[in-house]
Amino acid sequence: MKTKKTWILVADHSGARVLENHGPEKGLLEVPDMYFTQQGETPDTTHRYYIPAMRHRFLPGLCATDWPRDPAQERFAREVAEALNEKYREGAFDRLVLAGSPRMLQHLRYLLSTDTRRCLKAEVPGLGKGDVAKRIDPDLLG
Repeated sequence: MKTKKTWILVADHSGARVLENHGPEKGLLEVPDMYFTQQGETPDTTHRYYIPAMRHRFLPGLCATDWPRDPAQERFAREVAEALNEKYREGAFDRLVLAGSPRMLQHLRYLLSTDTRRCLKAEVPGLGKGDVAKRIDPDLLG
């Protein structure tokens, strides 16, 4: 029986890398040509927005990641998604797990092709690059 290759994309707004698993208890290996870094500056979106006329009240229902939209992040997500779509068409992997910041997962979910989305087995939001082996369910890797 042929072992299914599972790719795990770990991504956030500044970088992305792909790890590969060839089956249970085989460990994770980094795919050498699938490492991405965002070019240019990323704006600081950690502060909150307010309108002075509202006596320093924060805008209701507005999260720091909702506004303003960052075209650089969207371009970066598009670059990563296009590379994944191409590699899937070439048969480089059978299953895909997305891990990373919720915003990046949202962009990728929208940008992946229908065929690539079909092989998507799980999304793990908020996963850091060091937590991959610990937090992903072993059944997804098998």
